Amino acid sequence: MMTIWQNLDSSNNKATQIVEQIRLHIEQQQLKPGDKLPPQRQLAERLAVTVGTISRAYAQAELQGLIESKTGSGSYVKSPTNYQQQWGSLKGNNQHIELWQNTAFTQARAQQLVPLLQNYAQAGEQLDQLLDNDHSQNLVAQRESVCAWLNQSSSCFKPEQLFLVMVPSMG
Repeated sequence: MMTIWQNLDSSNNKATQIVEQIRLHIEQQQLKPGDKLPPQRQLAERLAVTVGTISRAYAQAELQGLIESKTGSGSYVKSPTNYQQQWGSLKGNNQHIELWQNTAFTQARAQQLVPLLQNYAQAGEQLDQLLDNDHSQNLVAQRESVCAWLNQSSSCFKPEQLFLVMVPSMG
């Protein structure tokens, strides 16, 4: 496995370059889910960097969902996330849609969101109406607006099937 690692460019952030190599090797299937990454010290020697650089790279790759580290065992390539299930998928008896999950954006996740965001961009005025923060509008009208938007994509939601929750923004 050590032969897949490329020498690093000294003009760019080395930890970021290592993360990009991990991402590229996963995309090219040179690294597959469950594959164990080299120990940090071994990879540091191979790439002529400090162990701290490898630690930062592995931590960044883990935050981006590329790998998972197991204490005492090592770091492993993660199985790909089912983004359809994670973002707005139908759950259980198909009467509820889960849009509550707040997850960080990574390059891999952003690519999976392109079709969803394109749909949002095409929604135009109707999306503006859905996202309007005028809370004086009654709840039934909000549910009807959400249903009309969801049902554009062959869904069959009824206003009484929706449960809307409004929470303050944290920021």
